Amino acid sequence: MTTESTAAPTAQRAAGLRTGLTSVDRALSPLSLKWLGWAIAATPALITAYLLIHRLHGHVGTNQPIGTDLVVYWSASRELLMHQPVYASHIFVYPPGSLLLFWPLGLLNLRGAVASFFVVDAAAILLAGVLMFRLFSLPLRSPQGAVTLFLFVSAMPVQTTLFNGNVNGLILLLFSGYLLLASRQQWARAALCLGASFAVKPILIAVALVFGLRRRWPSLLIALGFPVIVCLAVLPLLVDGAGFVTQAVPLLVGGDGPTYQGYNVSLAGTAASLHAPSLAVLSMRALVLVAAAVVGWRRARRHDDVPLLVVELSGLLGLLTLLDSSFAWPYYTIYLLPLFVSVFRKGSFVRSVPAMVGFFLMLSPDILLMQAPHYDNAGGIADILFRLSLVRQTVGMLLLLGAIAWHEWRNRSRRTVLVPSIHLGQREAMPLG
Repeated sequence: MTTESTAAPTAQRAAGLRTGLTSVDRALSPLSLKWLGWAIAATPALITAYLLIHRLHGHVGTNQPIGTDLVVYWSASRELLMHQPVYASHIFVYPPGSLLLFWPLGLLNLRGAVASFFVVDAAAILLAGVLMFRLFSLPLRSPQGAVTLFLFVSAMPVQTTLFNGNVNGLILLLFSGYLLLASRQQWARAALCLGASFAVKPILIAVALVFGLRRRWPSLLIALGFPVIVCLAVLPLLVDGAGFVTQAVPLLVGGDGPTYQGYNVSLAGTAASLHAPSLAVLSMRALVLVAAAVVGWRRARRHDDVPLLVVELSGLLGLLTLLDSSFAWPYYTIYLLPLFVSVFRKGSFVRSVPAMVGFFLMLSPDILLMQAPHYDNAGGIADILFRLSLVRQTVGMLLLLGAIAWHEWRNRSRRTVLVPSIHLGQREAMPLG
C-alpha cells in the first residue's frame, strides 16, 4: 500500500471533521446563542400569557380569585363616579390620588376592566424591563437580555401581580423610570416619577431617602410634595375625603388587619405565624435596620458607578421596607427585580452565590402563591406547603440582606477619599485599594 493511498482517506476524514466542526461552530456562534437564549426566554412568556388569558376568560364574573385586587379598584372607581363613599368598605386602602389612575375602570364592566388592566399591567412590567436594559447598558439581543426577560415573565411576584390584577406593574414602571433618570443625574424628573408612584401606592416611600443621601434636597421635596398635591386635588371629588386618614391609614399601620395576616411575609408576619417571642422579633427587626443602615451609609460614600449606586441604595431601602414593615404581601418582591438585574454589573453587592439563592427563594415561580385562596387554611399537606411558601419569601429576603452585609464586611478595608466631581458639583468619595 502506497503512502498516497493511505493519505487520501486520512485527508478525507480530516476534511469531514473540519466540516463538522465548522457546522458546530456555526451553530454555537454568538448570534445563534443570542436567538437560542431569547427562544428559551420567550417560551415561559408565551406559556404564562396563555395561562393568564385562559384563566381571565374562564373566571371573570365567577367566584374564582382572578383579578381579586382589580375588583377593589373597579368598585372604588364605580363608587367615585356614583358619588358614593370610597373608603367605607375598609377594603380600598389606596391614597386618593390613585383614583386618577383607576377611575376609567369604572366606565367598563368587570370583564372589560380586568382585561384592559391586565394588558396595561403586563406592558408596564415589560417596559420596566426595557428601562433596566438601558440603565445597565445591556444589549437587548444578548444572553443577559434573555435572562432578564425570562425573569420578568416567570418570576413569582410578576405572575401573582398579573393573576391578581394588582397595580404593582405600574409602580414598578415608575420605579424603573426613577432609577434610570436618577442614574443620569436628572434628579427632578426622577423625583416626579417616584412621587407619582407614591400618589398611587406609597409602598416605596423609604426610597426617597436616596435623595437625602445624595444631598438632593429640592428633589426630596418634589418626591414627597407631588403626591400630597395630587391627593389634595382629588379630595373635593370624594364624598369621604377624610376616609383615607381615618380608616385606611390605621389599617395599614396595623398590618392590613387580621384578615390578611396569613399572607404577611414581613419579619413581623412570619414571626407571628411561627409563634416567635415578641422580644426576639423586635431584636431581629432592629438588627435588620442596623445592617441596612450601615451598608447604605458605606455604599453611599462611593460614587465610582452612579447607576449602580442608585439601584443598590434604592433596592436596599426597598428590602428594608419589606422586612421591617408591619405587613408585606409576597408579590412585593417584584420591586427587587431591578436589584437582581444589577448582578450583570461588575462590582454589584449581589454578585454572590448566597445572594442568588436568596433571589431564587423570593422569585422562583410558585403555584401555591398564585392560587393562595385555594390553599390558605385548606388543612393537611396543602396548608403546610402554602405556609412554607410564605416562609421561604422571608428567608430569601434575610439571606439576600445577609449576603449584601457580608459583601460589605469583606470590603471593609477599602479606603475612600473625597475628590471633586464635575457631574455632581460636590466632593465625591472614590474607593482606593
